[in-house]
Formats: sequence, structure tokens, C-alpha cells
Amino acid sequence: MKKRILTVLLGVVLLLSSVAAVYAAPTADTTAPADTIVSGEGDNQLMFTFKEKASNSRFSLAMDEESTYVRLTDKTTGQVWYSNPPIAPTEDPYLQEVGKTNIRSVLQIIFINSQGMKKDTNSYVASVMKDAYTITDVKDGVRVDYNFKENKITIPVQYTLTEDGLKAEILYKEMKEEGEARLNSVEFLNYFGAAGEKDEGYMVVPDGSGAIINFNNGKIVDSMKYKKPFYGTDQALVTTTNLVTSRSENITLPVFGMVKNGYGFLAEVVSGAETATLNASTSGNRLIGAYNIIFTGSDYRVAYEVPMAGQLTSDTKDALFMAEDPTSLESYAVQYHFSDKANTSYTSLAGIYRDVLTERGWLEKDEITNAFYAEFYGAVTKKKSFVGILYNARETLTSFEQAQAILQDLQDGGVDNIKAQYLNFANDFFNKDIEIKLAPSGSLGGKKGMSALLGYADEKSIDMAVAADFLTIKTGGNGYSTFWDVADAINISPIEVYPVSLNGNTFDTSKYPYKLIDAKKYGDAIESLKASMNKNGYKAYYFDDEAVQLYSDLAPEGYQAERTSAEQVKNFAALVEAGAKITMSNPNAYLFSVADDLVNIPVCSSKEILFDGDIPFLQSVLRGVKNFAGESMNITDVSDESFLRHIEYGTGIRYALINAESEALLNTDHTFLYSATYTNFSEQIKERYKAVKTYGDAVADSTITDHSRENGVAITTYSNGKKVYVNYNDKAVTIDGTSVDAMSFAIV
Repeated sequence: MKKRILTVLLGVVLLLSSVAAVYAAPTADTTAPADTIVSGEGDNQLMFTFKEKASNSRFSLAMDEESTYVRLTDKTTGQVWYSNPPIAPTEDPYLQEVGKTNIRSVLQIIFINSQGMKKDTNSYVASVMKDAYTITDVKDGVRVDYNFKENKITIPVQYTLTEDGLKAEILYKEMKEEGEARLNSVEFLNYFGAAGEKDEGYMVVPDGSGAIINFNNGKIVDSMKYKKPFYGTDQALVTTTNLVTSRSENITLPVFGMVKNGYGFLAEVVSGAETATLNASTSGNRLIGAYNIIFTGSDYRVAYEVPMAGQLTSDTKDALFMAEDPTSLESYAVQYHFSDKANTSYTSLAGIYRDVLTERGWLEKDEITNAFYAEFYGAVTKKKSFVGILYNARETLTSFEQAQAILQDLQDGGVDNIKAQYLNFANDFFNKDIEIKLAPSGSLGGKKGMSALLGYADEKSIDMAVAADFLTIKTGGNGYSTFWDVADAINISPIEVYPVSLNGNTFDTSKYPYKLIDAKKYGDAIESLKASMNKNGYKAYYFDDEAVQLYSDLAPEGYQAERTSAEQVKNFAALVEAGAKITMSNPNAYLFSVADDLVNIPVCSSKEILFDGDIPFLQSVLRGVKNFAGESMNITDVSDESFLRHIEYGTGIRYALINAESEALLNTDHTFLYSATYTNFSEQIKERYKAVKTYGDAVADSTITDHSRENGVAITTYSNGKKVYVNYNDKAVTIDGTSVDAMSFAIV
């Protein structure tokens, strides 16, 4: 009887102690969390006992050695963050099937078995449940080696405390593959910081300009999830059968975030973003359970399935291509930075990342100019006929002399701060060569005409960047071969990138594709660009979307994406060291340090179904430290609403300009320039620039500190105290005592 009473009393004590172990308290509480948590009943009851493994002035790291869950406690705020919810899966009202073990796993892996087929498992089923793991204390943290015994794969995971959070790593270089199975990919810490149905807040996704996913938003279909690679699509993994279903923005920042009950974290993939994906799901489906989760996955070894010719049934085996070598990374690492404020927002998380990038040297505070960006197109190739014979001719859109006249007209009209980019001007472009020699086309005015334009730009303090590209090539030339000097796809044939057919949302294989240069050849191309600077008097280069993309070379001895990114940084930096200014089109974050100006910065997200709203997350990172502009408005969206969105997001305006009338574009592949004729937009540009100048003078080089949008009115707050009110309604409104006209903005 006494033994039974003691057992009951112990159970009561344990249950009471578990009450304190909430996932993230809504208010600061510096009391220590319970070290023991009990969940479930009877045979389904689980007990979690957390033992401290490391501690510093702000954080404590503890682990339950039976489950290998880790717990991070913020001593400053009292917030507690778990790697996995410390509950019995039976207590989750939604979980079914594999979801009941995934929620208990730190790693979910896909591997290639001895038959060459893809299979999946997780660390709970394959390692923890079989007691096949070891725990080792390390400096400032703890390490767990998960032995997937059946597959003979051992994967070490390490957690270490940092000054502002936690670094979680998969130690790739210490991983062991002792059988025939080969690791393909890993999902890591899927449930870290998981928010339950009673939590309030949202997840932050840096898709395009940025988006939020509200907790418990009711989008609970099993297949309704977000998954996208960081840094854009790797063309080495694309086939011509892939469908393009809608416009999709890239993730250019290797981060994600969460704001929960007023507090939050900003997580950065500090090693391995080049081969990683961002994933998110909301609560309520049978695979995720009653939690809102955001996490990353990493490709250790690229593998790709292609249906074999003549397949008749869905269970016919696929032909599997697998990269010869795994990633060259020492580890895959995610750094979690935790906010110490009770009113955390997505703009404050962006501020954390801005500080991180500044400290690392990826961002340096530039002189903010709030300029107008002009995108000139010189000429295009056009199909013409002579006595019934088709031939390709060069059609002038904007000669060098005409470009100068447009610039002069803009300045005469009050546009006194211009940054220009000149495309389709060099013989390289018309010859379909790699664009590195950049001899000005004689049809546009030749070297003499270009020299006069550059001289005028210097005199009027206009930055004139000419388009260059050392990544893509259509035909052999300029010393490069489309056979020997190009990167290979997963099937060990040259990567071929086709234009997209807007009619069918598929790749148009009737058109000529371009190929991608082997990263080991970048250095020679840079030397040609340096020579072009000296020969032609160029001081600035412009690199468009294609010219800054990230890709792998999956040939033997090829560079996978993480090595390609390093080569890109090194070679762009060599141009900067040679004295070139560089403008880039929406580059990935690792290129920020070598770009003077950024253009084509999106002012929206990809509008995924899971999203609950767009936010200026990317702009909040960049504003006040880097000059940037949006896409050419007259090509994408010239509406007043789009212009106001640029003001709301603190984004400079850009227009694509040609001197010719739209008829000149018939029978060319540049029909997207139909709305680019300068005379049609000259007055609009001058009027909008005046508004941009008013905004720019007010906020100067301040950073964005807060942003909100409700009932058709957006408020953006800057570090100098200025507030920009943008009214999207068709009637005037008064907000905070400030009157704002319909479809207009005001600055206070």
C-alpha cells in the first residue's frame, strides 16, 4: 500500500512539474523550465528528463538522452525551445502512420539502396528505437551519432551554444557509409520550435520579397506544404519535361524565421544552403500533427529518377542517375539567432540578419542614392525575307546616340540621379558567344559612339553599366567550346536551358538553348572582361538573372553548387579589384559583397497557397545599406498600385527603355519589350521620380524598423523616425492623425 501511495505521489509531482514546460511563454519568465516532462497515459506514457549539457551567459542547452531531444532555454527572456515537442504521439489528435515517428525524429533521410532504389526512414525508427546511437559531450554542446544499422550509415549531429543562439550541424565529413546504401538527402530538425494550436504567430519565408504563414491557418491538406530550394533552381537537375505552372520567385536569402507568442528566432543556413531546401507546413494534417513547422533539408549526394523508355506501369523501376561524389561540405549547419525582445516582428528578424551580414562582410553600408534605374536595349535579331528567302537581320532599338538623347531628356525633366544598364549592344550578343569581349556593335554606333555615350555619362554623373555574362553560352566562340567547356547535368550530358513557352507553360525545345560554363573556366573569362574594360573604357558591368544563377556541374571532377558559388564570389571580386562597379539582377546573398547595385528585386512573393501575406523582408534586410530597385515596371506592372508597392517597400523604380516603336519587335524573341518605347513613358517616369525623390529625401539612408498593412493602408517605419503611409483604397483615409489621399502616400 505504501509503495502504491508513493507511486501516485510521484506521478502527481511529475505532472505538476510538466506544466511549467511550455514551448515559448508569452511573457518573460526567468524561472528554470521543468527538467522532467510526462506525457500520455498507461503504455503510451513517455517521460522526458532533460540534463544540462552546456551553458553561457544567456542560454542553457539540455538533452533528454532517451529520445535525443534537445532543449534551449533563453535565460534573458525565459523562452524554451525544443527540437521536438516533448509529448507522446498518442496525445496528438491528428498524427497517423509515419507521422507518429517523424515527430520523434531529428533526422528524416532518403537513401539509395543496393538495388539503386530510393528509400526513406528516420532517426527514431532506424536508430533511437534500436538503441543504436551514442551521445558525447563536446565543448559548449553535445554530439549524437545516429547509427542507421540496417543501412550501415552513421550520421553525427552536433549542437553548440553561441552568443546569440544555437548552432546545429550534420557533420558530413565524419559520416560513415559502410555498406552498399548511399545517403541521398536529409531533413533536419523538422520540429525545432514547433508551434502548437494554442500558440499565436507566424512563420517567415524569404520567398521573393518575403511572405508569412500564419499558425493554424486551416490549410491542412496533406499535400499542402511549402518546399523550395534556396538560391533558385539548379539547372543541372532540370529536364525539358518539367512544367512551369506559374511565375515563381527565388529564395535569395538562406534564412527562415518564426515569431511565436511575441518572441522569435531567425535561422540561417551557414553551411550548405547551395544544396538545401526550405520547408514549411501548418497544423492539422495527419503527417505533421497539431504543429506548425518550418525547417530545412539538405542534399548530401544528388540523385535523380528518370522513367525508363517503354514504361507501362507505375511500378516499373526507374533509371536512377546519382552524382559520383557527395557534397564537399565539412558539415551542413543551421545557426539559430534568438530575439531578446517581447515584441519581435519580421522586420526585427530582418534587422538581426542585416547585422549578421554586415559583421560577416556580405553587406557594407553604401551611400544611398535613391536613384532612377534605366534599362536600355540596343538591338535584336529579327527574321526578314528577301525574294522569299528568310534571313536574320539586326534591328536597332536604341543606338548609343539615342540612348544619350533619352538620358538628356530625363535629366532636363528633373530626373537628376540616374543609373543605367545597357543590354544587347555587343557583337558577342549577336554572335551568340559568351559575352566577355564586348566590342560595341557598329550598327549602334561602334566604339566611337559608345565612347561618346560613356563620356556623356561621366560628365553627368550617370553610372552606365554594360551587360556582360561569363556563365552562359549559346554557340562556340571567344575561345570557348559548347562541348568541352560546359557543365554537365545529372545524366552526364551538357546542361541545356531552353526558353519557356508562355502558351504551354513548358520549355520550348524548338528554340536554341544556352549552356552553362564549367566553373573552372571562370578565371579566363574574367581576364577577358578586364581586357575589355581597358580597351573600351568600361567602368561598370551589369549581370542579369542568367549571369548570376547558381548551378552544379555533375560530371566527374565537376564542381557541385557549393563550390560553384565560391568560384562566382572569387571571380566577381576579381572584377571589383580591377576597378569595375557591378550591378546585379536579384543575386543570391553570397554575392551581395561584390555588387554595388541590385535590380529586379521583387516586391511580392510567389503567392503560394500556404502563404497568408507578402512582406518586405528582403527590403528590410537591404534598405539603408545597399542601393536597389525593382523590376522594370513598364514590363511587369506599370499600375499605380505597383508604384505604391515600391514606395511601401522602399524599393527604387526601374524602366526598360527603347527608342524604337513597338513594330520593330515583330518577328523577334524580344516581344516582351512592346511596352518599352521611351516616348510612351517619359512623362510618367518624370512624375514618379519626383515622388520617389520626396520619399528618398525623407528616409535618406535609414533602415526599416517596422511594417504593417491593414484595411488597404500600409505603414512603413524607418530608423530616423519617419513613417510612410500608403493608401491603396479608392477613398482618402486618416491614420494616426495623418490624411492620405486615395491611391497615394504621405510621409510624416
